Amino acid sequence: MKRKTVALILLALVICFLFWTEVDDFLSKDTYSMSEPSLSSSMATLSLKIGNQYFNLGQNGVYNLDRAEYFFKKALSFDKEVPDAWHQLARIDFLRGNFNGALEKINTQISLHGDSLMSSYYIRGLIFGYMGRFTEAEDYFKRFVEWNPNGWAGWNDLSWVHFAQGEYAEAAYAALRGL
Repeated sequence: MKRKTVALILLALVICFLFWTEVDDFLSKDTYSMSEPSLSSSMATLSLKIGNQYFNLGQNGVYNLDRAEYFFKKALSFDKEVPDAWHQLARIDFLRGNFNGALEKINTQISLHGDSLMSSYYIRGLIFGYMGRFTEAEDYFKRFVEWNPNGWAGWNDLSWVHFAQGEYAEAAYAALRGL
């Protein structure tokens, strides 16, 4: 066999192994009696998990933004409200420098799911910061550090936006708080 074929077979086996419980649960259901929303929800959840593998969530997968994006969009094609898909797509747009697209997607995530994923406020802060909208970035970093006061990332980026606005005492405080 060609190397590419062997690699694809191995990848398929790895994906089946990683998601065996979900695949087994899905395949063991009587698909003829399964309602459309249930099927869509199962497929959306499975697609989200595969997307997270390609986004290397938790450092347990591989890093391939194109494949991750494909599966997050696939998850949304099954269920427009699947948790975290909009958040992950916003992160991908952010990494690619598409800040307007990232902002649109993170706004959708927050609109649909509110405070269920507080790191969405952190991502919104990053997007605003990279857009040069430091006051708005500050608001969302503050919201994030109120929720996670012991995490360094929110304080680090809050320090950055204070510094960018010439608020050096606040920048120093936030930087020290994050240590």
